[in-house]
Amino acid sequence: MSSIDNSKKQNEIQKKKQEEFENYNFEIDLRWKEFIEHDLKDQIPKNASEKVIKDIKKMWYKQTVDPDFETGINLDEMSQNDKNKQTENQNDKMQNENVEAKDNQTQSKKKDQDSEITENKDKFKPRQIQGSRMMVFLYHIENLLKAIFITSTTHFTRFSHYLAFFICLLAIYRQLKRPRWNKEYGAALLRNEFAHNLIYMIPYSIFSHSRNIIYFFPLMVHFWLGICEYINLRQGLFYKLSHKVVDRTRQNKSNLLLLKAKSEVYMVGYHLFVILVWSFYNSENIQQNILLIVFYVNFLRIKYMMSLNLQTAFAQFNDSAKKNFDAPETNKIVRWTYKKIYQFCLYMVKFDKNDKKHEKQKN
Repeated sequence: MSSIDNSKKQNEIQKKKQEEFENYNFEIDLRWKEFIEHDLKDQIPKNASEKVIKDIKKMWYKQTVDPDFETGINLDEMSQNDKNKQTENQNDKMQNENVEAKDNQTQSKKKDQDSEITENKDKFKPRQIQGSRMMVFLYHIENLLKAIFITSTTHFTRFSHYLAFFICLLAIYRQLKRPRWNKEYGAALLRNEFAHNLIYMIPYSIFSHSRNIIYFFPLMVHFWLGICEYINLRQGLFYKLSHKVVDRTRQNKSNLLLLKAKSEVYMVGYHLFVILVWSFYNSENIQQNILLIVFYVNFLRIKYMMSLNLQTAFAQFNDSAKKNFDAPETNKIVRWTYKKIYQFCLYMVKFDKNDKKHEKQKN
């Protein structure tokens, strides 16, 4: 009987996991987009069937999101089919290569030698920063100020705050050039991450008592990415000394931008904690802390409509919270508090409208 019960439980668990997979929004997950656009760019044919794409999604979902998810895919059959296709393609290629090898052997050797020489030269050439002299000079100043900002946040909070304002203005000018009063410039400005940083800093300009290392963390992550891009472009002494850190940072750019968005979401919980705990010791700042969180929540509502990273962060936060706090075996008080917080998040990012649309499409 126990084995039968265990099998029933496992079947129920797998049904839930299958439902979670079916309801998972792959479109807003930047990791899935990067996997499809970069890792599998030339490997998936354009006329691929829906079954093939779904199998790829299942395997990616198991590796990235839920390792306990059962894909139900027979990997042996897939590997045998792939091997048969590879052998057929290799045989065709070998026949064509044997016919043309005699005529093109000398030319291919010369081309390979020339390409190797040019590649070796390009490896040691420093990359040049494109743009006018004024733009290049401002780019140097921008990254120098970013380095000063990261090193001064722990001791000089007021100086670092205004320095971050100036850095964001320089970056917006570098990316979008001079301001133009048209829709294209306005749309680009609304999607710009440095413009989001300016809006992020406005509430903390009004309530200066809340500026600390936790507030500076999202800005530090973003500015550190910019410094690594700058060092990679220069290819100078700093790159030789720190090329491992720079290359690893650039490879994990999408993950770090997602970390920045997650830290901005966690700031809401931090401010609520400050209101509930710290205000007992300093009652004068209760109203200021409440106003700060009102400003900050509205900032997140605006940014949620413009930023894919923030949408992904909210989706991942919602999925993990459902697994941990909305399960049937969890405590009633915990589930009740989770639902109240979830209703607050619905107001904040307006998930309810999207959910209603998805429900209508399903029905």
